[in-house]
Amino acid sequence: MIKLKTKTEEGISLYLAVLVMVILLAVVLGLSTILFGQIRMIGGMEDSVIAFCAADTGIEYILFEGENASTSENYSGSLSNGAAWIGKVVNPGASEGGVECPASIDNFCIHARGTYNNSRRAIQISR
Repeated sequence: MIKLKTKTEEGISLYLAVLVMVILLAVVLGLSTILFGQIRMIGGMEDSVIAFCAADTGIEYILFEGENASTSENYSGSLSNGAAWIGKVVNPGASEGGVECPASIDNFCIHARGTYNNSRRAIQISR
């Protein structure tokens, strides 16, 4: 006996193919969104490390000045890679330009801020 197809069985393979393609497209788009976000964040971390190194350079420069470092002077400099730093010496118990040095510190505090592209990092030490 010959079995005839019913109307409901026609086109099911096309429907399943479209359904599988939609699921695969959703997975690929989701993964690409995550990967592009991670790549952007990794690029920002590189800039952050360079800004931190610039701030460290500012601290080292002021420490190199030693006894000649003055609390009335703002120190600044730039590096060959385009990073820049700004440093300040603050006396104990004083607050200058948003930089505070606790009164419990014996000598002074040094605050330096490094910038590179859109990243800024700051370091403060006490001596």
